[in-house]
Amino acid sequence: MRSALTCSVTDAQALQRAVDLADEAGYAGLQLKQPQFALADGLRLGKLSPAGVVVYPGADYSMWDATIAGVTAFAERTGNRHVCLVFPAGAEGEGVDAVALRLNELGARLREDSFELSVHNHRNSIIESLDQLLRLRDRLDPGACGITFDTAHAYLGGIGDLAAAYRSLSSHVTNVHVKDLDASGRFVPLGRGVLGAAIPPLIRALGVTGYEGWIVVDDESDLSEFSLDQIVVEQLRYLERAGVR
Repeated sequence: MRSALTCSVTDAQALQRAVDLADEAGYAGLQLKQPQFALADGLRLGKLSPAGVVVYPGADYSMWDATIAGVTAFAERTGNRHVCLVFPAGAEGEGVDAVALRLNELGARLREDSFELSVHNHRNSIIESLDQLLRLRDRLDPGACGITFDTAHAYLGGIGDLAAAYRSLSSHVTNVHVKDLDASGRFVPLGRGVLGAAIPPLIRALGVTGYEGWIVVDDESDLSEFSLDQIVVEQLRYLERAGVR
């Protein structure tokens, strides 16, 4: 298991500071989100490895191919091979079966170019609850598209036992985003919210199943309330206490 950071910082100076802190703290990798792509030129990663890109393709499925084509061009240029597709909240018109078919087709094309695709569970979408995720799992070709399991969105989708949910999905999980939230649903640094006790059992379950992918601190905390040091360093220390090395 390797630790990586992804965050929502969209200011070039703040992003470089977050990357520097991650490098100094001991993270192994960095996942960039689509709004940060324009800031990537000149970004100094230090010892951090490219750990993938996170893309938000929107609710218009007909535009996914064009969006992904632009993303893979960026990924190729920056040495990223994993594409995490965040399933759009509020997308309508197609059920899990049809979406799985689209993802299998898209993932197969990406695989031909040596990319790996995963789909990220999201609240208020058709892959929100455990039942929906299991239905998706049964219809995805794991050689074409995996699952990014996000802890906070899983909780918001009614999944309380993160470790048990992961075990049921483990055959398809290729990327893990760990994120905490408070009782109001606001995202906060790991260990400061309602998932503080639920994430360590998930980490142990990842170890038991031999998971070898990235464990990504997916930070969406309010920078007006938390410092970059709290957002970057504090969360890695939490993961280390939970067993991530």
